[in-house]
Amino acid sequence: TTVNTSKQNQTLTVTTLNTMTVGDADTSVVASASSGGTITLTSQSTGVCTIVSGKIHAVDAGTCLVTVAQAGTSSYNQISTSITFTINAGSAKVPTFDTPVATATGYTVNVTNYSTSETYTATVSAGSASIGSASGSNLPVTVSGLSANQSSSLTVKTTRPGYATGQTSVSGTSKPGLVVLRSVIANKGVGESGDVAFFQTWTEGESCGAASG
Repeated sequence: TTVNTSKQNQTLTVTTLNTMTVGDADTSVVASASSGGTITLTSQSTGVCTIVSGKIHAVDAGTCLVTVAQAGTSSYNQISTSITFTINAGSAKVPTFDTPVATATGYTVNVTNYSTSETYTATVSAGSASIGSASGSNLPVTVSGLSANQSSSLTVKTTRPGYATGQTSVSGTSKPGLVVLRSVIANKGVGESGDVAFFQTWTEGESCGAASG
């Protein structure tokens, strides 16, 4: 008796994905083998996409390359093919601010939609900026190093792997300087009695020549 031990070739039917976006729900690949055997997925670009519980998980923006395979059965040879598609960056987290509060050397302001998933950096057009410790959804930012009544624009940027960069700006002004009051005593003319008092004020930083009486 002769037994035929040769196996048959099989075919794979795979529906290619168009795109995914970082942050999307994990996505299934629609695939089937003519043998009816189990389909396996293997990512060839794990920095961009991975396989989680048999589904594609978007990690970072780029091109995702996935091998789709059926390992073969007692009657069918193994078969594999590859699919590629684009993964887009996730939406940016754009910071929002409350109203700046002036200080003697700058101002303070809160980012009001803080997220632990983001990294925050701050830059200013004048002075310097420092980021404090978050409390809930508020992230305090302090602008300092300004002169009296000086304005500065603060820009806060958010970054997160796989997501677009978000940024927005707000402007604030430091407090006016101290008001200096000086009294000036002027003598009346000859034949007149008493003295006349004048008062002059300056805002800190002004030249005395700019005084108003």
